[in-house]
Amino acid sequence: MRPLHAVVDAVASEVVAVASLVPVEVPAAVGGPTEGGDLRAGALRDVADRAAVAAGCIGIGDAWTPLDASEARSRLGVHVGHDLAYPGTARRTPEACEALVDDLLGHVEDGAQWLTNATRRSGGARTWMPVAPDWTFDVAYVAVGKKGALFIAFLAED
Repeated sequence: MRPLHAVVDAVASEVVAVASLVPVEVPAAVGGPTEGGDLRAGALRDVADRAAVAAGCIGIGDAWTPLDASEARSRLGVHVGHDLAYPGTARRTPEACEALVDDLLGHVEDGAQWLTNATRRSGGARTWMPVAPDWTFDVAYVAVGKKGALFIAFLAED
């Protein structure tokens, strides 16, 4: 598996991206991810905020929206290959996008819970709560597992 920084550098060669892989301690009493159990919403969002801050972005608390793993994979495939400011312009082939997403997901634990700051609309994702207020566009994803959280944000200016 390629180190996360190498994957992000590869993504950022065509689109702007920031990421962090944050070790977290989620005591069972707080509702940590377990087989058959999910982290409680408040604790999950707290971990997402910590991961965002570690990547140089801001936390958004209750504005994080749950996302299932297959939808997260699909959206990541779009974002590694398209500039947020010009979504109709592909920056990579579908095969290259899939390979990068596989590399990113190699850093995510099985059974991780996903969150995003974006709502889904036809034609792509629309940010509804920015995590990078200095940028015109951003969309972020957080995968929270038992041992850590992967945060990745795609950023753009028009």
